[in-house]
Order: sequence, then C-alpha cells, then structure tokens
Amino acid sequence: MQQEVEVSWTDTHLSLTQPNAHQTRTWSDIKSWAEDDGVIVLFEAGPIFVPIPKRALTTVLLSEMRDSLSQAGVPKARLFLL
Repeated sequence: MQQEVEVSWTDTHLSLTQPNAHQTRTWSDIKSWAEDDGVIVLFEAGPIFVPIPKRALTTVLLSEMRDSLSQAGVPKARLFLL
C-alpha cells in the first residue's frame, strides 16, 4: 500500500515523514542527485535512492531543494544515459 510522504529539509538535513515512519538524513548521506522532467532522485549508498516527483513541489521549493543540494556539496549525476 502506498502512503503519502512529506518531504522537508534544512541546511543540514532532509526529512521524510509518513503516517507510521520518520527518516532523517544529513546531506552528507546523499552521495549524488539527478533529475529529469518528472523527478529528482537522491542517491545514497549502493542501490538506495529517494525519488521525489517534481509535481509534488512548487517551483520555489524545487529551486530551494537544488540550492540546498548544491550548498551541501552533493554532486549532480546523470539520471539516464541516452
């Protein structure tokens, strides 16, 4: 069963909250990130990743997330090789 996830962040960490769970990651836990027209993907170690649909973010929030990733020094990766 899919549940809605609330995403929030500060200068130091990213938080993911569901009705029955809460996870906090520091920006240093994110090894790289990428995006395409529909999604931002945050990559952690190995096969672990967090997809965030862009439709869930306003234009301002999307820009703020990119800024937070950049300021934290998280490198941008290519999502798909074409």
